[in-house]
Amino acid sequence: MKTNKALLSIITAAIVLLPMLGMTAEEKKPQRAKAKAVARKTTRLPDHMLRDPFWPIGEQPAGWGQEEDEKNEIDGIKEWDVALKKIKLSGISKDSNGNYFAGIRGHGVVEKGDVISVDYGGLTYSWRIKDVTKRGIVPVKLNVAPTK
Repeated sequence: MKTNKALLSIITAAIVLLPMLGMTAEEKKPQRAKAKAVARKTTRLPDHMLRDPFWPIGEQPAGWGQEEDEKNEIDGIKEWDVALKKIKLSGISKDSNGNYFAGIRGHGVVEKGDVISVDYGGLTYSWRIKDVTKRGIVPVKLNVAPTK
C-alpha cells in the first residue's frame, strides 16, 4: 500500500507541476504550494473498506465495509441519512395479492427484498428494502463501497 500512496503522490505532483515548465522561480511558488496542498488532501479508504478483486462482480460477503467493532452499526465516516435523501419515491401501489411495491426514480419498481443504491460523496451506499408499506419503503443499511 505504501507504493500505491507514493505513486499517487508522484502522479498528482506531476499533473500539478507540468504546467510550470516554462515559468520563472517567482511564478512557480504559488503552483508549488498548490501541489503540496493537493498531495496532503489525498485520502485513502480504511482497510476494512478495500474490496477483494477476486470476489464475483456485485457480490460482497456479509459485513463487508464494516469495522470489526462496528458490526451492528455501519456509520463512521459515512453520511447515510444524506445519501438516503437522494432516493426519490415516485409512487406506491399494491398488487392483487395485497403486496405493496414502490416506484423509485432511477431504480424502477422495487419490492420487499430488493437492493437499491445511491452514489454520494465518492461512495456507493446500498440498502435492502425490508418492507414496502402504504406510507413508503423501509430501507435497511446494507453496505457502502467506493464508487466505481
